[in-house]
Amino acid sequence: MALWEYNGKSKVKFDDLLPWTGGDYEWVIYLREIKTLDQPYQENFNRLPFISQALQSDIIGLRPEYARGYFEELLDQEFISEGDSRFIQDHFETVKSSATDTDHSPHSISTAGEKRYTSTVDRRLRDHRLVEEIKEIYSNKCQICRDHRLKDKNVGYSEVHHIQPLGRPHVGADVKKNMIVLCPNHHSDFDNGVVSIDPDSREIDHLYENAVDGQVLRSHRSHTIAKEYLRYHINEISVL
Repeated sequence: MALWEYNGKSKVKFDDLLPWTGGDYEWVIYLREIKTLDQPYQENFNRLPFISQALQSDIIGLRPEYARGYFEELLDQEFISEGDSRFIQDHFETVKSSATDTDHSPHSISTAGEKRYTSTVDRRLRDHRLVEEIKEIYSNKCQICRDHRLKDKNVGYSEVHHIQPLGRPHVGADVKKNMIVLCPNHHSDFDNGVVSIDPDSREIDHLYENAVDGQVLRSHRSHTIAKEYLRYHINEISVL
C-alpha cells in the first residue's frame, strides 16, 4: 500500500512495552511513510533479481543493490500509475546514488538477474538525463503558466510530464518530443485531462483557468513537442 523508509531505532529495555508478545527482541525499528501507492502492490518474490530471503533476514536495512532491485520490480508492474512511477524513479535515483558496486556474495543477485539489472539501470540513467536536460532548457519554469517554483533557496523545481503517458494502456515514448515541463498544479491538470494543447496552433485550452486559457504554449527552439502526442492526449485523456 505504501513505500516506507528507515527513520530510527531504539534498544528494547522492557519487553512489556512492546505492542506484541513473544520473541526475544533487541531493537525496535521505526519507519516513516514516504508515499501511499495509488493501488495496492502484491509482492512477487520470484520476479525480484535477488534471493528473496534477503527481505526476511535479520539485517535491519536492505543493501543498496537489493533496494534498487525492489524499486525496479515495482516499476515493472502493469498497474503502476504514472504518478507513482514518477515518484519511485525519483526515489530510485536517490537510493542509487549511494550505492556501491554489486557484491557477489551468496545473497547477491544472480548472473541473469545482474544482466537484467544492469540494462535496466542504464535505461533509468539515460531516461533521467532526458528529464534533467529538458528541465534545464526551461530553467524549471512551467511551459503553461511560466511559474518558477523552488525546492531550496537557490534551487528551482519543476516536473516533467509525458503527454502520452508511459504506462499501460497508453504506452507512450520516453522521448523529449513527448515531454512537457510543468509546475505541480498543471501537472495534475494534465493527468486529469482538464488542460490540453492544440497540435497546430499550440494554443492552451483549460477547463476553468482563464489566466492560461487561450494562451500559446511557451516553447524553446531546441525542444519541439510532436503533434502525435498532443493529439493522443486530446483524443484519449482530455475531458474538454
